[in-house]
Amino acid sequence: MGQIYIAITGASYYFGASFLNPGMVVQLIKDPGNPYDE
Repeated sequence: MGQIYIAITGASYYFGASFLNPGMVVQLIKDPGNPYDE
């Protein structure tokens, strides 16, 4: 599989960007209670 680019929004509001690094692997988890994730 090729590279996939995503946008992580709200990080500065909740955590700041200090926990993100270029090239970092992130695991995305579906929120079962979010109707927009269907």
